[in-house]
Amino acid sequence: MSETLDHFIRQHAADRPNKVFWRQVSGQAVTETSFAAFRLACLSYANCYRELGLLPGEIVLIFLPQQVAGVAAFFGAMLAGVVPSFMPCPSAKQQPSVYWPAHQALIARIGPALLVTDAANAGPMRRNRIVGRAGILTIDAVADDHRELPARADTDAVALLQHSSGTTSLKKGVALSHRAILRQVSSYARRLRMGADDNIVSWLPVYHDMGLIAATVTPLVLGQTVTCLSPFEWVARPASLFEALEHHQGHFTWLPNFAFEHLVRSVPDDCDADLSGVRAFINCSEPCRAETFDRFAQRFAGNGVRRDQLQVCYAMAETVFAVTQTEVGTRPTAIEVDAAQLYSVGRSVPAEAGSASVRLLSNGAPLEGISVRIQEAGRDLPDGHAGQIMLSGGYLFYGYFNDPLTTAERLADGLYNTRDRGFVQDGQLYVLGRTDDLLIVNGRNLHAHEVEAIVAGVPALKPGRAVAFGVFSPAAGSDELVVVAERDPDAVSPGARHLAKRIRRLVYEQTNIEVKACRIVEPGWLVKTTSGKISRQANQAKYLAEAATAVPDATVADDPALPVLQRLVAVIANAFGYPAMDVRRETVADDVEGWDSLSHASLILRVEQCFGIRFADSEIFGFADVGALADRVEQLLRAGPAADATADRLIFKNQAATIVRLGGGDGPDVVVFAGKETIPGDMDMASFSSIFAGFNNGHSTQYYVTDKVMDFYISCFEDVVREVNARSDRPKILFGNSMGGYAALRFATRLTNVISVLALVPHAVAPAYAVRGKPGVARSELPVRLVPGVHYCLLYGTEGDYRSHEVLRGLAQAHGRADVVVVPNCGHNLVRYVHRHKMLRDMVAATLHPDTMARDVGRVVSRITPDWHDPDWLALRFRKAASQDGRLTLDQAKDQLPVVLRNFALLDPQGRGYVTLGEVIEKRLQLA
Repeated sequence: MSETLDHFIRQHAADRPNKVFWRQVSGQAVTETSFAAFRLACLSYANCYRELGLLPGEIVLIFLPQQVAGVAAFFGAMLAGVVPSFMPCPSAKQQPSVYWPAHQALIARIGPALLVTDAANAGPMRRNRIVGRAGILTIDAVADDHRELPARADTDAVALLQHSSGTTSLKKGVALSHRAILRQVSSYARRLRMGADDNIVSWLPVYHDMGLIAATVTPLVLGQTVTCLSPFEWVARPASLFEALEHHQGHFTWLPNFAFEHLVRSVPDDCDADLSGVRAFINCSEPCRAETFDRFAQRFAGNGVRRDQLQVCYAMAETVFAVTQTEVGTRPTAIEVDAAQLYSVGRSVPAEAGSASVRLLSNGAPLEGISVRIQEAGRDLPDGHAGQIMLSGGYLFYGYFNDPLTTAERLADGLYNTRDRGFVQDGQLYVLGRTDDLLIVNGRNLHAHEVEAIVAGVPALKPGRAVAFGVFSPAAGSDELVVVAERDPDAVSPGARHLAKRIRRLVYEQTNIEVKACRIVEPGWLVKTTSGKISRQANQAKYLAEAATAVPDATVADDPALPVLQRLVAVIANAFGYPAMDVRRETVADDVEGWDSLSHASLILRVEQCFGIRFADSEIFGFADVGALADRVEQLLRAGPAADATADRLIFKNQAATIVRLGGGDGPDVVVFAGKETIPGDMDMASFSSIFAGFNNGHSTQYYVTDKVMDFYISCFEDVVREVNARSDRPKILFGNSMGGYAALRFATRLTNVISVLALVPHAVAPAYAVRGKPGVARSELPVRLVPGVHYCLLYGTEGDYRSHEVLRGLAQAHGRADVVVVPNCGHNLVRYVHRHKMLRDMVAATLHPDTMARDVGRVVSRITPDWHDPDWLALRFRKAASQDGRLTLDQAKDQLPVVLRNFALLDPQGRGYVTLGEVIEKRLQLA
C-alpha cells in the first residue's frame, strides 16, 4: 500500500466531485460540502501553512468546533506535509481550572508550530499561554488559495497525532503513520462489509479516536458521506440522531455505552423515526453491557430496531481504531459466567443455577492484521483465563509523541500492553475493564464501571454523571468504595440522604460490596476529560481535597480546652471521614455516611478513650442523637476520670471483625451477629440501638460480633469461634439478622453449649450461596447443618427467586428435626417493625423456651403491620419486582406486573392471612 491519506482527497474530488462528503446539521440548518469543494478548502489551509513557514513534520493543533472548517484544516495539514491533531475547544463543559493547566502542559511537551482556532477562542488561548511557535491562526485569516501542492510519497511518515482522553494522566499523543491508518481502515471496512455507498451519521467529537477514525478518516478514504451533528446539540436533544439516521439514510453509527443508555432514558415516546435501515449501531469506547442492549432493543423495537443491528467493537487510538468487531447482521454472543470464579481466580466458568453470575458481551473476533494475546506476568494464558490484553500487528502506533518513557512502558518488541483486562473464549474477546479501573475492596476485585452502571439506574441522578473509586482506609487495611453522583436538577429528588441510601442498597445487592461513602453533589461538580469521560483520578483528588478541609484534624478531639460538642464532632467526622460542618446536635446515626450498626460500638469505644470516660453497658446503644451523646459525655466528665473502657469490653479486634462484650449475669449468653440490614434507614440512634440494648436484661452477657469486611464472616470465622468459646462456657442464644442470620446458623455448629438460634435470614440470598462466600472470595467448605439439641427459629422473607424458605424447610427435613420452626416474614420490614415497636425482647425470650418458641415468635410476627407510608421501602420493592430500575410508577407496576406482584406476599395485620403487593399498591394509591 503506497498511498498516503492526502491521496484520497485528490482521488475522490476527481472521481466523485459532486458527491457530498460532509453534511453539517445544526437544528434545522443543513450545510453540505462536496468532495470537490472539500479539496479546495484543504488546499487553502495547506497553502496558508506553507506561507507561515511551517516545516514538514511539525505539529499543528486544531481547536475548532465540530464543523467542516476544522476537518479541512486537519487534512490540509497533510497536504502541506505537517502533522495535525484535533484538540477540544474551551467550553462550559470544561472546568477552566482543569482545562487550561492541562493544555499548557500539553503545549510544553509537544511544542507545536501552530494553533488553529476561531476568533472567539483565540483571545482566551493567548491569555492562558496556549500558543505555538508560529502563533495562532484564526480561520477568518485563511485566504482562498487553491494552488496545487506536490503529492506525498512517504507512507511511513507520521500522518497525525491522536490524543488519548487523559482520564488518569496528561493526554498522550499517539503517533500514527499513513501506512498503519490505511491498513486498519481497509481491514475494518472488510469486517463491516462497508463501502462507498454506506452513509455515516455521527455526533462524536472529532478529537476522539471514535469520531476521528470511524466517522471522519474512514469515510474520507472510502468516499462515503458523513452527516455530522453537534455533540452539545445531541446531548440536549438525543432524538436528533435518530431523525438524522432516517432522513439522511444512515447505515452506520458509533456510540459509547453511556450514549445507548442516554437514548433509552431521553428520547421522547413520540419519536417515530424509522431505524430499520440502519445496518449497525456499534457500541464502542467503554465496557459494553448486555443489559444496555436489552434495554435499547426493547425501548426502540417500535422504531424498527432489531437485536442484530446492535454490534460491539473494541478499539483504541494506539491501533488506529478497531481491534475487534462483532459480525454485522448477527447478534453478538453473550455469556453468563460464575462471578466468584471470574473475580477470585480470573476464569470464565459457566454459572450454575442459583449462584452469583456475571453476564458478559463479546467484543468480537480480532480484525485481520492484528493479534490479541492474554498475558499475566509476561506469560500467555489459555482461553477462558483473564489477564492483560496485549496486541501486536501491522497497524500499531509508533509511540507516544515526545514521551519515550511511557512508550517504553507500554510498547516493547512490537507488543503493546493495553492495560485492559479480558479473556478470549471461542475466538471472541471479552473485555472486563481497565487495570486502572480495577478496585480491590477487602480482597474483592471490582471494576469501577460496574458500580457506575448500577448507579446509572437510580432515578433523580443526572444520567452518566457518577463516578466510583477507592480510598484507602488505614483502619480497614484496604481500599473502601466511594461513589460521587450528581443529582438531576430537573427531577423530583427525594433528597441527598435518600439518594445515597438507594445507591448503597443497590450496589450492595448487586456486588456484595458496601459503599463506604456516597456523596450526592450538584450538577457540574464532577471533573470530565476533554473527550467527555468522567476522570476518576481527578474526581478522587477533588473528593479527598474537600474531605481534608471538611474533616477536622484528629487532635481537635484530644484538646480538653475545646467544648465537648466540638470534640465529639471531631471524633465522629474522623471516624467516618464525614464533613464536620454537617454534624450538629440534632444529627442521628443515619444522617452520617458509614455510621451503622457495624461501626456504632467501635465509635462509642473511641469516644470513651478520647474523653477518658466509661458509659454504662445499657447506654452503649441508647443515645437518640449527637446532642444527647454530648450531654451524657459532659455528665461523665464532671463525675471524674474512668478506668480504661476497653479493658473488659473490647475483647477482640482485627481487620475483619470486632467482638464487644456487654453486661453480665448468670443467665444464658447472647451472641449477636450483625448483618448488613440491621439498621433501617429512617431510624434514629435510640431506635436502631434497641436491638442490642434489648438483649441485655441484666441476667445475660452479650457478645456483639461485627463483620467489618462484609464477607459473611468467612475470613474471621475461626477467630470468632476461638474468642467466644474462650470467654463463655455458659448456655448460648445466637441471634443473627440478614447475612448475620446465616452466620448464626454456621456458628451454631462450632460454638459450645448453644441452646437456641433465632435467625432472620434474607429473602434475596439462598443459604447455598451464603456459605460458599461472596464473589471474589474462594469457596469455603462451611456447610450449614443443624446441631442436635439446639432449637431453631428461622424467619425468611417471601420475596425473591431463591425461595430460601424451601431450602430451610428441606434442611430441617433432611436432618429429621421437628423443633425447627420456619416462619414467613416481610423481609427486612420485619426487622424495621420489631425495632420500632420494641418487640425484640419478646423474640429473644421466645428462644429461651424451646417448647413455646413457635407460638411466641409467631405471636410477635403476627403483629407486623406493613409500612404503607415508607416510600423508600415501597420503591425498593417496585424496583425489584419490576426489574425496571425503579422507573415504573405505581400504576405501571400494578398494570404491567400482575404475576410478579401476586408472588410477593405480606402478612396482613387484620388476620386475613396474606395480602399481595398489588393490594399494597392499592392501599398506597388510596393514601396518596
